[in-house]
Amino acid sequence: MKSEKVWSIKLEKNNDPNSPFTNQVLASTLIYDGQILIAAVADALLAYEVVSGKQLEIPLRGYHKETITALASTKDGLKFASGSMDKLVIIWTYNRNKPRPIEAENKYSQSDSIYCIAFSPLKQQIFSGSGGDYALWQPGAPQIEKYKFKDKIISAGWSADGQVLSFGTITGIIVFTDRQASTLKEVQIPKAGPVWCLEWSPITPDFQNSTLIAGVWNNSLFTFDQSGQQIGPKLDINTDPLHINYGQNGEYYAVAGNNNKVQLYTRDGGFLIEACSANDWIWSTKVKNLYITNTTNDGEIFVNQLVSDPVNALHQDRFIQRDQLTDVVIQQMVTSYKARIRCKELVKKVAIYKDKVAVMCGPRIIIYACIIKGEEIMKYKLFKKFTKRIECTWFALSSSNVLVGHQTKLISYNFNGDMDRAWTFESNITAIQMCGGGLKKELILVGLENGTIYKVFLDNSFPVLAHKINQSVKALDISMNKKRIAIIDSNQNLSVIDSITKEVLFGEMGVEGVAFNQQFEDLISFSGKGLLFVKCAAFPTINQRVNGDVIGFLGQKLFLVSGQSIQTIDVQLTTFMQKYIEKKDFANALKIACQGATELDLRNLGIEALVNGEFEIAKRAFVRNKDYNLIDLLLKYEKLKLDPQTQSLLNAEALCYQGRYQDAGNLLLKVGMAEKAIELFTELKRWDDAKEFAKKGDVAYRAQTAQSRAGTGRLGTASRNAVQQPPPIVGDGINAKAQMNKLLKEQAEWTKETGDWKGAADLFLSCQEYKKAIDLYGQNKAAENIVEICRMLDKKDNAENIMLCATYFKKLKHHGGAKEAFLKLNDLKNLMILHIEFEKWQEAFAIGRTNPDLLQLAKIPYAEYLLKNDKYEDALKAYKSAERFDITMKMTQDMSKNCLEEKRFGDASSYLWSLALDCLSQIKNYKDMSGDDKTIYDRYLEYSDTADIYYAYQKINNFIEEPFQPLSGNAYLLQVMNAARFILTKWKPTYRGVKMSYVYYALARTTKALQSYQTARLCYEKLSAYKIPAEWSEEVDLSSLLVRSKSFQDQDIIVPHCQRCNSQNKIISNTPQCSSCLHPYISSFLSFGVLPLVEFKVPDHYTRKQVETLLQQEKQEQKKKDPPFMRKMNEAVEQQQSSQSYVPVEIDANVLGTLSPEEIFIVDFTSICPTFEVKYYKNMVPDIALHNCQFCGRFFYLDEHEFEYVQRRQCPFCRTLDKKSNQKDIFDI
Repeated sequence: MKSEKVWSIKLEKNNDPNSPFTNQVLASTLIYDGQILIAAVADALLAYEVVSGKQLEIPLRGYHKETITALASTKDGLKFASGSMDKLVIIWTYNRNKPRPIEAENKYSQSDSIYCIAFSPLKQQIFSGSGGDYALWQPGAPQIEKYKFKDKIISAGWSADGQVLSFGTITGIIVFTDRQASTLKEVQIPKAGPVWCLEWSPITPDFQNSTLIAGVWNNSLFTFDQSGQQIGPKLDINTDPLHINYGQNGEYYAVAGNNNKVQLYTRDGGFLIEACSANDWIWSTKVKNLYITNTTNDGEIFVNQLVSDPVNALHQDRFIQRDQLTDVVIQQMVTSYKARIRCKELVKKVAIYKDKVAVMCGPRIIIYACIIKGEEIMKYKLFKKFTKRIECTWFALSSSNVLVGHQTKLISYNFNGDMDRAWTFESNITAIQMCGGGLKKELILVGLENGTIYKVFLDNSFPVLAHKINQSVKALDISMNKKRIAIIDSNQNLSVIDSITKEVLFGEMGVEGVAFNQQFEDLISFSGKGLLFVKCAAFPTINQRVNGDVIGFLGQKLFLVSGQSIQTIDVQLTTFMQKYIEKKDFANALKIACQGATELDLRNLGIEALVNGEFEIAKRAFVRNKDYNLIDLLLKYEKLKLDPQTQSLLNAEALCYQGRYQDAGNLLLKVGMAEKAIELFTELKRWDDAKEFAKKGDVAYRAQTAQSRAGTGRLGTASRNAVQQPPPIVGDGINAKAQMNKLLKEQAEWTKETGDWKGAADLFLSCQEYKKAIDLYGQNKAAENIVEICRMLDKKDNAENIMLCATYFKKLKHHGGAKEAFLKLNDLKNLMILHIEFEKWQEAFAIGRTNPDLLQLAKIPYAEYLLKNDKYEDALKAYKSAERFDITMKMTQDMSKNCLEEKRFGDASSYLWSLALDCLSQIKNYKDMSGDDKTIYDRYLEYSDTADIYYAYQKINNFIEEPFQPLSGNAYLLQVMNAARFILTKWKPTYRGVKMSYVYYALARTTKALQSYQTARLCYEKLSAYKIPAEWSEEVDLSSLLVRSKSFQDQDIIVPHCQRCNSQNKIISNTPQCSSCLHPYISSFLSFGVLPLVEFKVPDHYTRKQVETLLQQEKQEQKKKDPPFMRKMNEAVEQQQSSQSYVPVEIDANVLGTLSPEEIFIVDFTSICPTFEVKYYKNMVPDIALHNCQFCGRFFYLDEHEFEYVQRRQCPFCRTLDKKSNQKDIFDI
């Protein structure tokens, strides 16, 4: 590597003794991507093109009043700033599209002369340092931030990421700050002079952290990290540094000093070269794109260019070259995988041989060995190193030695640095080629300036003359078997000679690079004038345009180098392989095919070798190609004697593998082997050809038979032998049809295996393999095709196939197709199941109307469907119809719990009543209950009572929590009072959600309002035992005091009155019956008042129908009284007085005959439980019209019920229609 001067300009001295200005160029910077140099001379700025040295415009004067001392530019190179002794900083812009590209954009001043400027790489933030302060300015900011400092600031720089600012002072202090100028660390260099220059390293993929190089005037360089921590010891140099600048992406940096030189150092501080020299101090140096710009103390501005000769070498498929001056990169050319070795100093020469590489760095020679190698990874480790101060022009490596050549001498050193041998030639060495060989016996070709070529063996001190030409040798190479030598002379003439006979085999002109193929003796490649040539033996040369010179040839891969770049290209060798095949040289054809021929080329080579009897060549070709079918073919014929018939078969099969199927068939047909043609095409799955040749073979057979009978004798021996066999494949009539069917089946099976299910299914259909066709259509969801098959099948012969169609229809969700299939089979059960699965309920219930047994299949699925669609009421009905009481009870219990959580007590009551009816329906024998019947009956009573309680509590809850009441006045208060009293008569602690505080509070308020102070007082006393809402407290306390001042009695009109014993009872009672006669109270389920009803019993053997008949017979008679009933009732009362249990009124037929049917009410649940007891009641006050619900047995005042019915059209309690009508069945949809 060296430096060459590109241009230089010397500024004239100022001869005015009174002028403060000199021709010193104290500062410079590069702008516009390093293409333009800005130099500061006195108070002027000069601009030059870096490459040409052309001055771009007249000097910029008048902006600064004194000498410009500092320049810096932005990262994008479109702005720069200048600082001067006049305390002024000016920001300049560059725009090449303007008449004056450089213009002043902004400026600011400081308290002292400016000595340094630095731009942040992030936001173009500007730092400027002066004799007594420093400033930070953000373009666009309203003001400049200025800070005093104790020392003169003479150098500054920003880290590559813009996070850290550093500046140096005249007394050897380095300060590290953040972006806001807050001090992070202050470093005092001991016993040091000024910190004259600072430079931060760039960030690259290999170096992710920016480091600071500080140049101190004690002949030293210091390195720091971003925290201000020194990295390693100081670097001593032979000058006081004036300026530092990184170049080539941070691979190295340049140091300009007062020794009038610019020196290059590696990133780690290793000395590289002396790049520039001048006659005076070099104040500024900049490196960009291999150009080094310099400005000096005596007014010189000059530019040098770094020139680097290619440093590389190749061995087989591994290429080594110098990178970034101090590194070497080993690249595997086939895989492009790379390994890097960092040498940390200038790499002068490199060599590579097998698993070792040699690197010359100054006087040191370092050998590295590959410790990990593979297709995708390489890793090298230091193996040996030694120091030899020798001149080196040629550098090579063997397995055990390093060869160094210079002028006429070639020296071999072992890896310990000891000289093993030396060879001296009569002329200067101009070419060396390591040719390989045994360990410590390798061959080296040496070409001389006088045209002589020697063979040098490492174990032989005497070189062997190989050849001599008339011109200087430029390049050499030797073939794989050392039989041919390629020579390029200084006139770029190529000669290829036989190394034994010295005969010139061929020659070319205008050649710059040559390489033999390392895996095939006859292949050679050479390049020149932008063309690449490949030659094989005596065959014509092939060529193509390329950029670069050939340096290696391995297999089908050619390695070319152009300057510092290397490329690999693939060469198609098929042409040469075909030439060898034409010459029947199958061995060489295989060798060249193994260099990288395509699979098709290898196959064709193998087939040609096979048909020519070269079985070993064919086998190697097929094995290399992993063509197992052709290997089987080869093994099939390898042990056979190749008679004409066998040869014909082999040729036919070879033609098939070449894709010439018709030719193969015609060949077999021609020699009378039609059956083999059909068999062959069947194996090759060429079904159309098989069918075609079956027809041709049949025609040929008929013609041959006819000729044989006629005695024409025109067929050969082989053909006559074939005629004597049975008909090949196709016969007459049924046999021909059957064979065609067989072909179709085989074709269908093969088509199925190849993934063409549609074609396979069609073929199965054509040969009446319906099941296989249906399976294929079904597995691939082709429902419409299955429909077509199903319609064409008859029930008698294909019932199973029709059922298979139906199965696939169901899988494919094709209801119509499945329905059609089941109807065709008249399978109503599966049809019903189909409708259920597809939720076609109308069609399912249409079947069920005529087939009740099948209807049972649909009930539970329909109930589940209703439940899924949130139709809970209908779902309950469906489950009940299916007698799934376990489900209905669970559903009803869950819904009632939800209602209680939401305080919908009326809804909860309805669900609980439904549970009670479910229990009632499960009682088998009410009249003789035991075991489960008794348990279910108890549950029925529990659900019934709980339903009554919640129904009544709904009125209490509404009375307390609803802000607006539906009714008002005493009538409404009486209803609330009766509801509360009703709850108290049936109350149990197990009732969830019923707040007794609400019940007593409602009863207290209503009885107080109705002037029944006795009950009110008792209720307020009860409330004291409950936790009541805070808002009630004051009212309860006042009302409790108030009722105590009233008379301790209740109004008779609201006290419950027993119509059976004519006695009055207390409002508050814990039993729902008369305290005197124990007759159960029958309450209205709207107003909850006690109704004038008396229960009576009829003889057990009387049915309801008989009772109604007796009542109807007497309907015509006019009766003023009912003395018989009254007499019976009084008897029961008298009997009650001597009994502790309830004694019902019992009447016979005579008494029944005296009763009016309008006064009698019947509660009959036998429609639900056939054995359940029918209850009878008599209205003791006929003037009061009552109503009894047929479904729940609850009583109402008629006028109240009609009012509610008009509004809701249902029973207030059980919510069913109160009138018998033709109600729609749940399954009638």
